[in-house]
Amino acid sequence: LSNRAGLPRGTVRHNQFGATLGGPIWKDKHFFFVNAEFLRNLEASETRTSSVPTAEERQGLIRYTDATGVQRTLDLASRITPLSARLLSLYPLPNAALPGGNYNAALAIGLNDYQYHVRTDHHFNEKDIVTFRVSWNLNDQTEVDPSGETNS
Repeated sequence: LSNRAGLPRGTVRHNQFGATLGGPIWKDKHFFFVNAEFLRNLEASETRTSSVPTAEERQGLIRYTDATGVQRTLDLASRITPLSARLLSLYPLPNAALPGGNYNAALAIGLNDYQYHVRTDHHFNEKDIVTFRVSWNLNDQTEVDPSGETNS
């Protein structure tokens, strides 16, 4: 879809790594285990279509069709203040002419997943063992638009 819309192919990046450490604290009595896993995934998998101001609209010229079907232009150029001109300049220029809008953008979807695990075992004797285990997981998914803005 991005190719058909004239957008460049998106970036795909998949990084998965981690570390594990374990062993005895006291021989045959107390053991520990720690683990950390990380996943960083970025892929441009979604194309969004929206409407942005055209060059004419940025100048204050609004085209519309009235109730009788006549094409008219509303001239609001005198009402554009320096502040509103600066705000309008923050919008990207149109890059498409589609029914749903005039701007296409490929969004990068990022996923960061961090997992941590800690476990300890204490052997009182062959039949009596106490285990303590804690796990923590942080999963953060964001959308990054072409301007670099992130939406968590």
